[in-house]
Amino acid sequence: DSIKKKKNKKYSNYVFKQKILLYLINLGYDSDFVLPFLDNIQVDTSSMLKKEYDTLKRKLSHKYDSKKLDYEIKSRLYKKGFSIDEINSIVKE
Repeated sequence: DSIKKKKNKKYSNYVFKQKILLYLINLGYDSDFVLPFLDNIQVDTSSMLKKEYDTLKRKLSHKYDSKKLDYEIKSRLYKKGFSIDEINSIVKE
Protein backbone atom coordinates (compact mmCIF):
# COMPACT_ATOMS: atom_id res chain seq x y z
CA ASP A 1 0.00 0.00 0.00
CA SER A 2 2.88 2.36 0.74
CA ILE A 3 4.28 1.81 -2.73
CA LYS A 4 0.99 2.80 -4.38
CA LYS A 5 1.01 6.14 -2.56
CA LYS A 6 4.46 7.06 -3.86
CA LYS A 7 4.34 8.41 -7.38
CA ASN A 8 7.27 8.55 -9.73
CA LYS A 9 7.27 12.00 -11.26
CA LYS A 10 10.86 12.69 -12.19
CA TYR A 11 13.17 9.70 -11.73
CA SER A 12 14.23 6.74 -13.80
CA ASN A 13 13.04 3.27 -12.82
CA TYR A 14 16.33 2.49 -11.09
CA VAL A 15 16.41 5.64 -8.94
CA PHE A 16 12.71 5.35 -8.15
CA LYS A 17 13.14 1.74 -6.99
CA GLN A 18 16.10 2.75 -4.82
CA LYS A 19 14.08 5.51 -3.18
CA ILE A 20 11.15 3.17 -2.53
CA LEU A 21 13.50 0.51 -1.14
CA LEU A 22 15.05 2.98 1.30
CA TYR A 23 11.61 4.27 2.27
CA LEU A 24 10.33 0.76 3.03
CA ILE A 25 13.49 -0.22 4.91
CA ASN A 26 13.07 2.90 7.04
CA LEU A 27 9.52 1.75 7.77
CA GLY A 28 10.98 -1.50 9.10
CA TYR A 29 10.50 -3.91 6.20
CA ASP A 30 13.22 -6.43 5.40
CA SER A 31 15.00 -5.78 2.09
CA ASP A 32 14.81 -9.49 1.16
CA PHE A 33 11.03 -9.28 1.46
CA VAL A 34 10.71 -6.02 -0.53
CA LEU A 35 13.09 -6.66 -3.44
CA PRO A 36 10.90 -9.23 -5.28
CA PHE A 37 8.02 -6.74 -5.32
CA LEU A 38 10.23 -3.94 -6.60
CA ASP A 39 11.46 -6.11 -9.46
CA ASN A 40 7.90 -6.21 -10.82
CA ILE A 41 7.48 -2.42 -10.93
CA GLN A 42 7.96 -0.84 -14.35
CA VAL A 43 7.17 2.78 -15.17
CA ASP A 44 7.12 4.33 -18.62
CA THR A 45 9.80 7.00 -18.33
CA SER A 46 9.71 8.40 -21.86
CA SER A 47 7.15 11.11 -21.10
CA MET A 48 8.91 11.87 -17.82
CA LEU A 49 12.24 12.20 -19.61
CA LYS A 50 10.77 14.53 -22.24
CA LYS A 51 9.21 16.73 -19.56
CA GLU A 52 12.46 16.91 -17.57
CA TYR A 53 14.41 17.66 -20.74
CA ASP A 54 12.08 20.51 -21.68
CA THR A 55 12.24 21.96 -18.18
CA LEU A 56 16.02 21.82 -18.04
CA LYS A 57 16.37 23.27 -21.52
CA ARG A 58 14.12 26.18 -20.62
CA LYS A 59 15.99 26.86 -17.36
CA LEU A 60 19.52 26.48 -18.68
CA SER A 61 19.20 28.03 -22.15
CA HIS A 62 19.75 31.48 -20.66
CA LYS A 63 23.06 30.43 -19.08
CA TYR A 64 24.78 28.26 -21.69
CA ASP A 65 25.44 28.12 -25.43
CA SER A 66 24.38 25.09 -27.49
CA LYS A 67 27.25 22.64 -26.79
CA LYS A 68 27.54 23.49 -23.11
CA LEU A 69 23.74 23.45 -22.83
CA ASP A 70 23.55 19.91 -24.23
CA TYR A 71 26.31 18.80 -21.88
CA GLU A 72 24.59 20.29 -18.80
CA ILE A 73 21.20 18.82 -19.73
CA LYS A 74 22.69 15.36 -20.36
CA SER A 75 24.63 15.54 -17.11
CA ARG A 76 21.60 16.45 -15.02
CA LEU A 77 19.38 13.83 -16.64
CA TYR A 78 22.07 11.20 -16.12
CA LYS A 79 22.25 12.14 -12.43
CA LYS A 80 18.52 11.43 -12.20
CA GLY A 81 19.21 7.89 -13.38
CA PHE A 82 18.18 7.98 -17.03
CA SER A 83 20.31 5.92 -19.41
CA ILE A 84 22.64 7.55 -21.92
CA ASP A 85 20.73 5.96 -24.82
CA GLU A 86 17.42 7.42 -23.62
CA ILE A 87 19.01 10.82 -23.10
CA ASN A 88 20.71 10.87 -26.50
CA SER A 89 17.49 9.91 -28.26
CA ILE A 90 15.57 12.75 -26.61
CA VAL A 91 18.33 15.32 -27.25
CA LYS A 92 18.44 14.45 -30.97
CA GLU A 93 14.74 15.26 -31.37
